[in-house]
Amino acid sequence: MGYVYFITDEKKSGIKIGYTKNNVYKRLKQLQTGNSNKLILLYYIKGSMDKEKSLHNYFSNDYNILNEWYDYDMVFNWIKRDKITTELQIKLGIIEV
Repeated sequence: MGYVYFITDEKKSGIKIGYTKNNVYKRLKQLQTGNSNKLILLYYIKGSMDKEKSLHNYFSNDYNILNEWYDYDMVFNWIKRDKITTELQIKLGIIEV
């Protein structure tokens, strides 16, 4: 188990959905090395490579830009919904932090 992360660049040209077993901030730093635009960590969730793959599949047909990069607006709207759902589940005691 690790983390599925969502990263964009300063131009908001897309969102990268990726997976890391370790610290997401360390992964952000690694990705920044190969990118001339400043990268920004938008969100991350506990998850596995299977979770990452399912999100890739979910967005792939209509919203894939290139490789693991997807349409900014579509993925950002998904993130907002997921945050609200998670906060509600925590508040109701359905899940624990």
